Amino acid sequence: MHARSLDGAVVAADEEHEPFGVPARPDPAPILARSLAFSVRSEDAMPGRIPFDPKLPKVFDATPNEARSKAQLDQWWDRPYGFTRPDGSIEVRCLNGGAWDRSTHLGIADDYDAACALAEAKQAEWLRFCERPCTCLTKAG
Repeated sequence: MHARSLDGAVVAADEEHEPFGVPARPDPAPILARSLAFSVRSEDAMPGRIPFDPKLPKVFDATPNEARSKAQLDQWWDRPYGFTRPDGSIEVRCLNGGAWDRSTHLGIADDYDAACALAEAKQAEWLRFCERPCTCLTKAG
């Protein structure tokens, strides 16, 4: 299974990732479980798999995150999903704060299994990045 990352590189589903220079965790399963631990209709996804061609609210990708309802955030925040593209490939997206007004494009996969692997890898990478401590320097005065 292969997927294309955001930079267009072909990545094997089982390839180790060191996103942003951060070594991969030994087992990203707990991160994926946290991201995918939500209720979806059984026809949308199998357990531990991303929803496929879900029905999203109108203007889902044209709504500022702060204007979203609690119910919408509870259902979709940090939960990757996939859409079939006209060429048959699958675009993987996630509402995770990577953009202020739409879901984040995680990549394109050739098939559903590769899309699930891509979602797991990219969302785990994003969550590790968000969990990193950061510093903020301000002007003394």
